Amino acid sequence: MQKLANDFNVTVFWVPGHSNIHSNEEANKQAKKAAEGRQNNSPQAWLPHYLCFNSLPLSISALKQAHRQSTQEHWSRSWSKSPHYARTHSIDPNILHCSFVKLTKSYPKQLTGLLMCLHTHHAPLNQHLHRISKSLTPSCPHCPNIDENIHHFLLTCPHYQQE
Repeated sequence: MQKLANDFNVTVFWVPGHSNIHSNEEANKQAKKAAEGRQNNSPQAWLPHYLCFNSLPLSISALKQAHRQSTQEHWSRSWSKSPHYARTHSIDPNILHCSFVKLTKSYPKQLTGLLMCLHTHHAPLNQHLHRISKSLTPSCPHCPNIDENIHHFLLTCPHYQQE
């Protein structure tokens, strides 16, 4: 525009293009009347065939959104019936929601895996390994008669206090 302004004098102003034009005024009146309720709709015989159904045709984006929502609702119903749901939900109700995904998005997979192990109490410690028959005893190898669980390993075991 500035290049043009050197050679020309440009003036921009608004012109009300649709006001005081009879056909536009009539279209506005009919639109307002139709918006007031179904009693003001055109008879079905006057409508194009695709408008005679109960709903208007949908756009691609609306169809994708409806499909995504339907899939999410189906998955949620299926997940809530899963035998793993109660255990996972008791640990952290938001573990499979977007907040957890956003939280761990920038983490390396190994760290995310470790977080999941800690959250689900499936860490490779003797208490869990004994439960799945991979260890002879649930006890800590450094503390006799104390189960090696996440709390003990991270907070109370004297052997790991230095680390």
